[in-house]
Amino acid sequence: MSKAQAITFPFTLLLLDYWPLGRLKDDSPPRPSRTRAGALLLEKLPWLALSAASAVITRRTGGAAFSYLALNDATESKFPLGVRLANAVVSYIQYLEKAFWPAHLALLYPHPGYAVSVRAVALSAFVLGAMSVAALIHWRRRPLFVGWFWFLGTMVPMTGIAVTIGPHSMADRYAYLPLLGIFVVVCWGVAELVKRWHLPAVVCATGAVAVALMIGVALHRQVGFWNDNVTLWSHTLAITGDNFIAEENLAMALISEGKAVEALPHFQRAHSMRPDDPLATINIATYDQMLGHYQAALDGYAMVVQSHIAASSLLATAYANSGYAHLSLKQYDSAKLDFAAALHEQPANSAAYRGLGLVAQRAGDIAEAARDYGRSVELQPSPVGYLLLGHALEVAGQPQAARDANLQAARMTQDLTDDIATVRQLLAN
Repeated sequence: MSKAQAITFPFTLLLLDYWPLGRLKDDSPPRPSRTRAGALLLEKLPWLALSAASAVITRRTGGAAFSYLALNDATESKFPLGVRLANAVVSYIQYLEKAFWPAHLALLYPHPGYAVSVRAVALSAFVLGAMSVAALIHWRRRPLFVGWFWFLGTMVPMTGIAVTIGPHSMADRYAYLPLLGIFVVVCWGVAELVKRWHLPAVVCATGAVAVALMIGVALHRQVGFWNDNVTLWSHTLAITGDNFIAEENLAMALISEGKAVEALPHFQRAHSMRPDDPLATINIATYDQMLGHYQAALDGYAMVVQSHIAASSLLATAYANSGYAHLSLKQYDSAKLDFAAALHEQPANSAAYRGLGLVAQRAGDIAEAARDYGRSVELQPSPVGYLLLGHALEVAGQPQAARDANLQAARMTQDLTDDIATVRQLLAN
């Protein structure tokens, strides 16, 4: 159970007390100091305290996955309460739709913001209201009452009404527990209809198999989109349209497959959606650096470090990348300043220590270079880091330590060809 879903745990226990446990039926003589309902509420107090703590944690860390911004959506929602309520109402219906027909599933659904459809909000609110009234009217049908309000209640922390958890309007993973309530309504409701209509067993079995097959086919098609990152993010873009995060991630996935030219249009579209977003800026700068356009890359990194909304981790990356661009331009003093700035923003930045090692080695300070390389691989072991360390130790006259470092690099990958080429390029700067 996630932090957000844990908030509603004591309230789900109360629903279970009502049905199927039946603990609200006061069959014993009433206690003189409290009613049965009061006793059940009292025993939930410890859970309520834990839920309150979980709510605080969720509010503070809900957007940690998108923490490249110093001010992220989990801390202060950029949308007013009315917009968040409208999105929540529509999301409830979308969750129901996907529960009954699992199609058009995406990894991330962008928040519609002020573009949310008024008509969709009105229709969704009507459906939710009608279902809630029906559940209250037929409260004696306990599976309907408990199942419906289980769904409504357990989904509340993930709707973004109180806190926007990340840049999305909804997420399929949020529905795992809430949809148990809908499945309870369906299972007990179908069983009641079968009993009322006196349906033959063969009809029930045939219908169940047909439904399972149809849903299975739909799910099988959705699973196929998770074969690789390019397919997954391409599918997400096809479903959601304008999606900043999907554009960024698709571009990075293409680059990881060596398709930098195909990645550029996605970086550019992401940047056009959010011109002031530091992530979009740093990704285009990184692309320029890959192509050898070092001055363009430096200009992009400068924009990032001047941003007032970039988090320390992103600032450190911008400084470190800027340092390597300066190295490629033989601007060693500027490179050293950038690597030091990266460590100021993020003291455990492995790439910055490796850059300082390259600057020190270029200056002839092999002992300092070996220390920096050593610190780099301590923070983030990599074949390139160990190969650089081995080279520095070899130059320093420590052949055994150099062999150990090179052996460690060999243990991390089956083919060091690309890593050796990278080391040679770095040392040639």
